[in-house]
Amino acid sequence: MQPFTFITAGTIVFRTGAAADIDAIAGALLGPRVLVVTDDQLQKLGLCDPLVYGLQRSGTDVTVFDAVEADPSESTVLAARDMGRSAGVTGVVGLGGGSSLDVAKAAALLLGSGEQLSEAWGVNQARGPRLPLVLILTTAGTGSEVTPIAIITVGGDEKLAISSPILLPDVALLDPALTLGLPPKFTAATGIDAMVHAIEAYTSASTNNNPISRSLAREALRLLGAHVETAVKDGANPVAREAMLLGSMLAGRAFANSPVAAVHALAYPLGGIFHIAHGFSNALVLIPVLRFNLPAAAPLYAEIAADIFPHLAIVPAELRAEALLTALTDLMARLGIPRQLRDFGIGKSDLPQIAAEAMQQTRLLVNNPMPITERDAFSIYSEAWYMRSLPSRRTDYAHFVPHTTRWNDNDVYGHLNNVVHYSLFDSTVGNWVVTRGLLDPLKSAVIALVAETGCRYFGEMHFPSVITAGLRIGKIGTSSVRYELGLFSGEQGVASAEGFFVHVYIDALSRKPCAIPEPTRLAMTELLSPSGA
Repeated sequence: MQPFTFITAGTIVFRTGAAADIDAIAGALLGPRVLVVTDDQLQKLGLCDPLVYGLQRSGTDVTVFDAVEADPSESTVLAARDMGRSAGVTGVVGLGGGSSLDVAKAAALLLGSGEQLSEAWGVNQARGPRLPLVLILTTAGTGSEVTPIAIITVGGDEKLAISSPILLPDVALLDPALTLGLPPKFTAATGIDAMVHAIEAYTSASTNNNPISRSLAREALRLLGAHVETAVKDGANPVAREAMLLGSMLAGRAFANSPVAAVHALAYPLGGIFHIAHGFSNALVLIPVLRFNLPAAAPLYAEIAADIFPHLAIVPAELRAEALLTALTDLMARLGIPRQLRDFGIGKSDLPQIAAEAMQQTRLLVNNPMPITERDAFSIYSEAWYMRSLPSRRTDYAHFVPHTTRWNDNDVYGHLNNVVHYSLFDSTVGNWVVTRGLLDPLKSAVIALVAETGCRYFGEMHFPSVITAGLRIGKIGTSSVRYELGLFSGEQGVASAEGFFVHVYIDALSRKPCAIPEPTRLAMTELLSPSGA
C-alpha cells in the first residue's frame, strides 16, 4: 500500500443547535476575547446572534467583523486582522460560507504568528502558530470547516492560497439549523460544489490519494446524491439539510488530503475575473472536464457513479462513466443550475484569457488524472460556452433517418463532405429520442459498431484529427431517453455535446468517409422502427 498522511480538524461537533452552545463547547479554548468573522447578510438575518449571546453569557468579550465579501480580498483579511489586533483577541470564530471561514483562518494565522500574508502563500509556507480557531459553516458545500486551505483574491482577480495544516481548526462545529434559510439557488450550487470535492478527491492523481479519503468521498456522494434535490425543493426539510451538511464535511475531509484538480483550477478564473459564485463556477466546467478526463479516469468514475445515482448500478461497467456524465448533466438541469458560460456574460473572446489564467493554478492541475495544456483548457471552456440544455419535451417514439452531412470546405473537417449521418430523429419535435425499453439493445448495437468499425475511445471532444461517431443518450423526464448515432465536429459538435452515454470515435486522419456498416445499420433500423418503439 502506498504511504500517505491524513490530517483533519481537532474536534468535529455535529448537532442541531450547537452554535448557541459554543461557550460550553469551546469557551475555554477561545479565551476571554473573541473575534467573530462573518458577512453582513448573516448579521442582518440574525444568524450571528445565538453565537454571540452564547459567548457573552460566559463573560466573553465579542468583536464582530462582518465585512467579508464573496471571493474575499487581501484587504479584507488585513482589515479583520487589524480589528482583532485592536481588540486584543485571544481566539477566532468563523461563521458563514467558505469566504468567511477562509478569512477567519487567515486572520487567526496572522494574529497568532505576526507573519505577513505575503509570506504565507503557497503550500506549507505558513509559520504559525495561529490563535485558537472554531469554524462554523452555514452552507453545505465548501467543506472549508475541515480543510487546511484559505483562498484569497489578490490584485483584483488572482486567487492565491494558503495551504497548511496550521489552518485546520481546533473545532469544526456543524449545526444543521444554520442551513435552513439557504435559498434554493445557493443550496443547488453548494451541493454541486460538495459533489465536485468528492469526485475530484476520489480521482485525484495526488500521491497522497488514500483509502480514507476515497471512503469518505464515496459516503459523501451517497449522502449528497440522495438528498440534494429534496434540500433544493424543500429547504426546511431537516433530514435533507443534515445529510447535505454531513456530506459536505466528509467531502471536505476527503479533498483536504487527496486534493482537487482541474474542475477547481478552471473554475477559479471564472470567480476571480467574472465574480461567478464558486459553486456555479464548478458546475459550469464540471461536465467538460470529466469528459476530457475519461481516457484516464473512466474506471474511477464508473466506481462512484452508483454512489450518486443508484440506478446506474445496472449499467455495464464499461459504459457507466459516460452514464455518470449524463446523469450529472440531468441533475444540474433539474436543479436549475445555468450550464453556459455565456449565461454569465462571458464572451467567446474572453476564453483565451481565462484559459491562460487557469494555467496558473499549478497546485491543482498537477492532481488532474489527465495533463491539461492551455489549448486543452481553451477547448474545455469552449465546450462550456456552447453547452445547451436538454430538451424538455417528452416523446415515446423515434425514426431512424439517414441523411447527408455537408461540411464547409474551408473547415478543418472539410474532407468529410457527403458523409452519411444516421440519427434517431423525431421530426415532430426536432429531438433525438427513444423509449427507455430500447436501452439494452441499443447498448449492444453500439458495442457492435465499435467492433465492426474499429472505433476507439478517445477523450478529447474537439481534436482536429477525429470526428465523433457514437450513441448519444440524454434522459428526458422519468421514463424516456434520447440517442443519436452519427457524426459531429467543429462548432456543431460543441453545441450538441450534451449528455453522452457511450461515445466512440473514428480516426479521421485517413480522410475516408465514415459510413455506418450495413449489419449495424440494419440492426439499428429494426430496433428503432416506429413499430418497435
